[in-house]
Amino acid sequence: MSPTMTKAARKKSSRAAAKPKPAAARPKKPAPATPDWRPAALDRVRTLIRQVLPDATEEIKWRKPSNAMQGVPVWSLGGIICTGETYKDYIKLTFAKGASLPDPGRLFNAGDKGNTRRAINIREGDTLRAADFIYILKSAAALNGVYKHPQDRYLAPGTKVRYDGLDKGPECGIVVHCWMDNKKRRHICHVAFYGHELPVGEPNDTPYVLHYPALALNVIA
Repeated sequence: MSPTMTKAARKKSSRAAAKPKPAAARPKKPAPATPDWRPAALDRVRTLIRQVLPDATEEIKWRKPSNAMQGVPVWSLGGIICTGETYKDYIKLTFAKGASLPDPGRLFNAGDKGNTRRAINIREGDTLRAADFIYILKSAAALNGVYKHPQDRYLAPGTKVRYDGLDKGPECGIVVHCWMDNKKRRHICHVAFYGHELPVGEPNDTPYVLHYPALALNVIA
């Protein structure tokens, strides 16, 4: 210590030397990465397709920078059934002929503006209802002419049927007319619906007539 320093300066210097230096800040640990839910969701779709349409082929097409060169899986059987595109926040299952497919479970929630395609967007936490998805898969294969849906059949006029695809509950009715739609390759029925139950004897109310694919109707014994 310099002999020329004043007493006050020497005291201040001693306090500074005695003061502990602050500890170096510890580097923060990186937050654990959130597991990517999208591959598992797409694998479940893949599993359902293999179970329902074992002869369907899967190809990876359209590899490009926008999808990290991973491409898009395309499932085909007698023509394209559907594709599975992966986006940041959702998976899009696009059915090539979705506009012509029955969807009693109301899975289609995207791509409903055109005349051909329909899509199902799956987001994190969504549950794809297997029974409704299988129904659409079989219908898509039937439309491609390589699979006949077991419920697609001619229903004679007078057949008592029930339609279960409404949120308000099942509707019961009687087939008025049934024909083969050659373009859609399935039977279509005009049905006189009466409500949740069929009337006994003469109905009190006039039925309302709607048309549905025969494969969407359950026959009442």
